[in-house]
Amino acid sequence: MFLYEAFTKRQLASNTSQLKANYLPLFDPDVYITTEGVRNSRWRILWNGIGNIDYCVIVRKTDVMNAFIEENLLEQVENFAKSLPINLLNRTLAWAYLDETRNSYAIEKEAPTTDKLNRFVEL
Repeated sequence: MFLYEAFTKRQLASNTSQLKANYLPLFDPDVYITTEGVRNSRWRILWNGIGNIDYCVIVRKTDVMNAFIEENLLEQVENFAKSLPINLLNRTLAWAYLDETRNSYAIEKEAPTTDKLNRFVEL
């Protein structure tokens, strides 16, 4: 019922005020990588998906994913980025943005002006 209402943007004529059950997670945290979640009091559902109802990434827990989580790869990447000189990090990010911009324009078969490229990098 929760998903039906969310996807159709129509509220069902249902008396949910009598629901007294505990909040149930939409995604089983033993099976999927989830967030802390947001409670939906109408249906007593815990929206614990990664993202929102319009765009939710679903990541199943596997042995490989669990190994990555245990290794704290995101923390390692953050520590590595912090160890770099700030000017090197800024140049690297600027190059990545510039390259991404060129590729985006290439997909559209357009040629960006130098001014457009520079404005995008400045973001």
